[in-house]
Amino acid sequence: MRVQPGKLLENFAQDTRFGLRMLLRTPGFTLVAVLTIALGVGVNAAIFSIFDSIVLRPVPLPGAQQVVSVYQQLRGNFNRNFHNGTELVSYSEYLDYRDHSGVFSGLAAYMPEFSAMLDRDAAEVSGQLASCNYFEVLRAPLLMGRGFSPADCAAEDSGAVVVLNYEFWQERFAGDAAILGKTIRINRFPVSVVGVAAQGFHGTEIVKPSFWAPVTMQRSLMGRGEEASFLAQDNLSWLAIVGRLRSGITPAQARAALNVLAEVRDQRTPGRQSSIVVGPVSFFGSSDKHAAVVAAGSVVLVAVGLVLLIACANVANLSLARGVSRARETAIRLAMGASRGRVVRQLLTESVLIAVAGGAVGTVLGLWSAIAIARLALKAPGSTPLNIVILPSVRIFAYALALTLLTGLAFGLAPALQTTRPDVNRALKRDDSDPARSGNRLRNLLVGVQVAVCMVLLMAAGLLLRGLYHAQTVDPGYEMSGVTTLSFDLQREGYTLARAHAFQRDLLDAVRTLPGVDAVAEGSAAPLASHHHFAPFQRPGAGQVVAELDQVSSGFFATVGLPLIRGRDFTAAEAAAGARVIILNESAARLFWPGVDPIGKQLHGYENHDYDVIGVVRDAEYGELGNAHKPYVFLPAAPADSLNVATLMVHSTAAYPVVASALRNAALSLDRDLHITVSPLRDNLRPIVQGTAVLAGISGVLGAMALALAAIGIYGTVAFLVARRTREIGVRIAIGAQPADVAGLMVRQAMRPVVIGSIAGIAACTVVSRILVHVLFGVSSLDAVAFAGVPCLLALVALVASYLPARRAIHVDPMVALRHE
Repeated sequence: MRVQPGKLLENFAQDTRFGLRMLLRTPGFTLVAVLTIALGVGVNAAIFSIFDSIVLRPVPLPGAQQVVSVYQQLRGNFNRNFHNGTELVSYSEYLDYRDHSGVFSGLAAYMPEFSAMLDRDAAEVSGQLASCNYFEVLRAPLLMGRGFSPADCAAEDSGAVVVLNYEFWQERFAGDAAILGKTIRINRFPVSVVGVAAQGFHGTEIVKPSFWAPVTMQRSLMGRGEEASFLAQDNLSWLAIVGRLRSGITPAQARAALNVLAEVRDQRTPGRQSSIVVGPVSFFGSSDKHAAVVAAGSVVLVAVGLVLLIACANVANLSLARGVSRARETAIRLAMGASRGRVVRQLLTESVLIAVAGGAVGTVLGLWSAIAIARLALKAPGSTPLNIVILPSVRIFAYALALTLLTGLAFGLAPALQTTRPDVNRALKRDDSDPARSGNRLRNLLVGVQVAVCMVLLMAAGLLLRGLYHAQTVDPGYEMSGVTTLSFDLQREGYTLARAHAFQRDLLDAVRTLPGVDAVAEGSAAPLASHHHFAPFQRPGAGQVVAELDQVSSGFFATVGLPLIRGRDFTAAEAAAGARVIILNESAARLFWPGVDPIGKQLHGYENHDYDVIGVVRDAEYGELGNAHKPYVFLPAAPADSLNVATLMVHSTAAYPVVASALRNAALSLDRDLHITVSPLRDNLRPIVQGTAVLAGISGVLGAMALALAAIGIYGTVAFLVARRTREIGVRIAIGAQPADVAGLMVRQAMRPVVIGSIAGIAACTVVSRILVHVLFGVSSLDAVAFAGVPCLLALVALVASYLPARRAIHVDPMVALRHE
């Protein structure tokens, strides 16, 4: 029989009115259920709002649907250098694609990010170098002034101009309305301000640039006056491309046209294989980075989804208990001829009403929380200015709505089906004491699911915290206490090679005479710094191996306490003469000459030279945590490498504040405008562990929420069992059972699904740990502390949560209980 649409709407309206009346009659149940769902939906809405703003929301540009990013993916064995990314292009490749593809109304290029010093400011800022059609292609609005003109890019250094970001103009120049035409110095190079971008325009990268300068100013602004300009290096990947498609052109057609040009270049370069990817503009500048962010965001969304699953199981358990109390009402409706499907729809309507109320509250709170968290994070001292704006969107509300409806069905369907199959005769006689008829198995299943999911979240948090602890307390294999670093970038500051060599010589002489200093050395990077270099090496007759590389002065190993286990250190004479000698770590020595003493052997590599091996140092956590057993090589820092030397390392017995002040004074006495950074060597660990600390914090919060919800679920289940079995408890006590034994019986029954859920959770944790171990330091996939501590914590909480309501059984009066029906 076909049901008319009007009848369906009438039934739905009746169910809604009746459901609201029933929910208002049980305000305690309704409030707890709504708040539980609000918590689960809220945390999901908050995370999805952040994910939406970073990954899903299009970069805000006029006509954004026609704007695409172009990525060049290179393969093969040929000479290629990379600066900032592997999917970038050289300047000549950009010009080729711009002038000959015929599918773009405009194709712009930009260097994604470079750090700069503005005048004498102590803090670094981030800038971008852009082609002169950048603002035209993106249709970027300007508040005042102009963008770049063709004359600004007519030749190298032809346009010493800059366009300021609106926020930077407000903060650094107090919104000076007369800023146009004024000269500022970027990395000591004078440029004229010709424009200010409109508020809200920050380009297409996740990091907001403070300014834009013409790409032809690269060598001057980056302080590479004696090096070949990036513009002239055809084998250097350093520019990102963004373009606006011609009307009627699809990304696939643009890709095909660009691949034709790329193939021509492949034919001109033996060993080169390239392909072009054309896709939507992403905040992350490369398809690989975008995919990595999507993957990480998806993992977090799954984690918060598990919290919602626990919330659903909790409310389902509450609904089961409520269903038992309504068994007689349900039986009467069935006895009077209502179909089971009709009653199920009524009960599901009540569940959906709860879900809608909880979802609405959760969505508002989640969106507000995401906005507040983002604002606090972006305004924190030392934070990187990010191009993130969290705004309400159709995607966020659609996601929350879908989550809400699924939640209502998830926690409502099973209790509705359980409630609508009672023994009608028993229910009409108000005999609901039989626990089997009250859905015990389903309740136990829900508790088990809660415990298993909670175990997974707690284990993830435990492993991340263990990894964070190991990273912060690591023995890196060399001495960190007592070592202070002084960092600078002479190349960016515009030093010539001769001036850089003289500065370093005078600085070393000055530092050696400071009180308490017992060792000092130079290097291109300090241990665990973020800017180490890589280069290919090979021994005669073998294939190439890419090794991490640093250039260091004589005495470096003694200064940082990195022991030589074979051979010797560089001598001052070798460094001064630029001798072709090399020191390997143990892993490099084993890789190149397994089982053979490498001293006296020869390696070919860096800058196409041959190097004699003179020493082997112990493997240590030098480049990155967890990479101690990867190949690492050291070369002597020769005068010709002075512009590459960026760090002075000082070992001192004096207190750090004293050493830091003395080092700062020594450097600034030689160049009062030099930007320097003085810090303890151990501070290099901070940026390395930041990512783990954030993940550990998120996992810890989610784990705590899951634990609280699971505890509430266990508490509610035991409380329900005690209430439903009052008569049985009275009988047991009347015939001689001790109250404590009865309470123990309740606890044991409650712990049975906890144990089963824990076993299932531990099995799932073995899979999760194998995934997490790849991003953690010093933690095995079966970490004993985590795998012992998390189950113990969960068991303790479960015992407390089950014992508290079970204590009610101790105080049951047998006479009252025997009269209970």
